[in-house]
Amino acid sequence: MRLLLEISFRGVYYWLSDPMYRAFIGLVIRYGDQKRNRPQRIRLLGQSWLVLDAYSFIWQFREIFTDRSYAFPCTNPHPVIYDCGSNIGLSILYYSKKYPNCRVESFEPNPKVAEVLKQNTQGLKGCTINLHQEAVWIRDEVLAFGVEGDPDAGRIGDTDAVAGTVQVQARDLRSMLDRESRVDFLKIDVEGAESAIIPHIMPCLHKVQSLFVEYHSRPGDPQALGTILRCLEETGFRYYLKTENRRRQPLTNHGQELAMDYQTNVYAFRLGS
Repeated sequence: MRLLLEISFRGVYYWLSDPMYRAFIGLVIRYGDQKRNRPQRIRLLGQSWLVLDAYSFIWQFREIFTDRSYAFPCTNPHPVIYDCGSNIGLSILYYSKKYPNCRVESFEPNPKVAEVLKQNTQGLKGCTINLHQEAVWIRDEVLAFGVEGDPDAGRIGDTDAVAGTVQVQARDLRSMLDRESRVDFLKIDVEGAESAIIPHIMPCLHKVQSLFVEYHSRPGDPQALGTILRCLEETGFRYYLKTENRRRQPLTNHGQELAMDYQTNVYAFRLGS
């Protein structure tokens, strides 16, 4: 009976105890049924927020503010954060509230999304934000970047994107990390490029205290999660995996009809950090 009550009333408990959960439910009620990819302004945490797609925005809010997926332990009074794949800036809003006096190096290559990111973050106070309309990569070069209809879906090298491609400047992430003495949090959400980037920045990973990687596997491409995890193990990290897939029979349902056949979040940390 106790377990039944816990399961039945879990949502009520969260509603009563967590204001961010109430804010999430409020977003679902107001914007959950709206048409996809329709730009609009949404009132969020006391400020006006420009949103490209309400559906994606709602789930970003849940991950970042309700689930607090980017929370990391930090004793540094001026934490350094590298946010690779900033989208419209919800992650930066979270850092500004959770880690005052932080410095955020933000990277967003999609020109349309980067403009919205700039508008959304220009009024944020309490932290230093350096916006880079660039992709992080393994070298400095200009690359084709696929621009999908979904603002979360653009990626390097996707010349088959529905809405076409644009040329973007890519920056060698390792060369930037080389200039840092310490990085308190490194977030890498780059729609597949992580498979090349993580091994490339391995010589710098000893500087990183906490790491988030959104790993993507696409049908027909080699899977590289094992390589990524070995890089983390060899540089002193422990890790936790949280899958985003919901296939109940994965041995028979391989997800081949999807753009990605597997996606998982990798949380890497150092004990005692």
